Amino acid sequence: MPDYVAQVRAVLDALQRRGLPRRFLLAGLCAGAYWSLHTALEDDRVAAVGLLNPRELTEEDYEELYKQAL
Repeated sequence: MPDYVAQVRAVLDALQRRGLPRRFLLAGLCAGAYWSLHTALEDDRVAAVGLLNPRELTEEDYEELYKQAL
């Protein structure tokens, strides 16, 4: 599976260069939700995420990702 985190971060960089505030809310459906979540874990500019069907993540997956984010 390709890694789109770098591409999402490049979009955030471009939006910031255009004068948008430094904090972002990412939202996604299916794979978009998955990559929004993984971008949020790596980029502190992401203040919140809205996830719909994030690629079959289980409750254990969410717990592990939450622990990583702390």
